[in-house]
Amino acid sequence: MPDRDPTRPNWVVPLGWVGIGAMAIVGGAAYTLGEFAFYGYEFLPYWPTIGGWMVGMTVFAAAFGTLLECIIWNGGAGRALAFASMLRNGPGALAAAGILVALAIACWAAHAQYQCVFMSTPFVGLLAFATITSLQDPILHVLRQSGRPAAAFAALLVLEAGVMFGIGEGLAIDHYRKGLEHFQKEHRTEQSISSGGGGDFHIDYARQEIVLQMTAGIGGPREIRRSVAGFVCK
Repeated sequence: MPDRDPTRPNWVVPLGWVGIGAMAIVGGAAYTLGEFAFYGYEFLPYWPTIGGWMVGMTVFAAAFGTLLECIIWNGGAGRALAFASMLRNGPGALAAAGILVALAIACWAAHAQYQCVFMSTPFVGLLAFATITSLQDPILHVLRQSGRPAAAFAALLVLEAGVMFGIGEGLAIDHYRKGLEHFQKEHRTEQSISSGGGGDFHIDYARQEIVLQMTAGIGGPREIRRSVAGFVCK
């Protein structure tokens, strides 16, 4: 068997299968919460019944989040992005953490404006994703180098939750935007979010509502509506 290439770093999975499970749960849950941050948390209890595309995307998000964080944990972002590698020191890690905290506070304080930015300029989501993932690397690197792997893994989970929440919310907003364009150009009044199992989850643009029509489950058929008339971006 040939010797391992010394220039190629070992692939390390934090905490093995336990770490994989934790990252998958955090990634899938955060992504789903991000979706319903836009659609409305009143629909969240019915997520298992909605099924279909939404459940499939949650599973995919769990896998994607796990792979992404493993790459970051192994220094992939630091090697690929010069900006991230420049911050791989104590002051750089503090600066990266400060930027992420400032971004989180700004998005929380001006959430409506933040959603409108995603609505009007979809590529901003890609810029945000690149920024957040690149800033994770120096934080995790410094914590691991200082002999605090538990703190590094805890930080990884928190940062993964933030990334996947943003992806979930951003994709939900983009789905709404695409349906709105069809409504304005083709007068297509409904845009399906997910259908399958015992429910039909869709956006009604004519009435400016998000609608869940349940055909099965505890309590029998029912219909839940949430107005989005207040979601107006100028």
